[in-house]
Amino acid sequence: MCSSDLATGSVDLVHPPSLGEELRVLEAEVARLDVAGVHSSASFPVGDHVAAVFPLAVGNQVVGYLAAGSRGQLDAARRRVVLTAGALLSLDAVRRQQVESALTATRRCVAVLVDLGLVDAARRLAAASDCPAPTREVALLVVRGRDSEVLAQVVERWCPSALGVAVDRTAAWFLLPDDHGTAEELRRRLDAADSSAATVLSGLVAVENAGAVRARLQRDLAAVEPGGSVAPARATPQRVAHAVDGFVAAAGPDLREIGRAHV
Repeated sequence: MCSSDLATGSVDLVHPPSLGEELRVLEAEVARLDVAGVHSSASFPVGDHVAAVFPLAVGNQVVGYLAAGSRGQLDAARRRVVLTAGALLSLDAVRRQQVESALTATRRCVAVLVDLGLVDAARRLAAASDCPAPTREVALLVVRGRDSEVLAQVVERWCPSALGVAVDRTAAWFLLPDDHGTAEELRRRLDAADSSAATVLSGLVAVENAGAVRARLQRDLAAVEPGGSVAPARATPQRVAHAVDGFVAAAGPDLREIGRAHV
């Protein structure tokens, strides 16, 4: 028996572990069922077993699948056991979604407070709710694609500390910490989920200027073709320059002159 999570695209549990070799066949069938929808199920041979795959649903959304394997077709009693397990897993998914929804709303509030210039209030809310606190310097990311919820999931896996705000059903923007991942890695992840997604990523800016930069990036995004990305050309050297500036400022007069001559 195994269960999979659509949000992460990963298998949560396999028992017994020896069935792991059949996961590729299961993944192919799950991909087919994902297209069919919430009421879809299937039985098919996997090695020496017959696998029955059932969707785990929250409302009209499929959030995962439960697969049960046996030497033959499931009889009525075993099928009821599997269906009961699926119902319990669906209830657990509902509970997790409720917790995640509350956390998402709080993270959105932190980002909006920063956008409005209320940085101290944003940091206080982040501390009180165990959310990532805005760093002294941040980057801004705006994205557009087929589904802003899917885009948000991709961005948050790329940068777990990202604070996102959905603009509408197809667009969102994100406040990123100063140690976010690379633009190339983000593009690779987006291409796997939605190759039509367009992005504009800023360099590091003072957190107090985040709102103005976000507004500019959203205007710039309108000119980006589907599947296109715009990123700062020299994000890493900019970070190094900030470090050098701080070092020179703290140095003595003689070392300061040497620093100015080499920067």
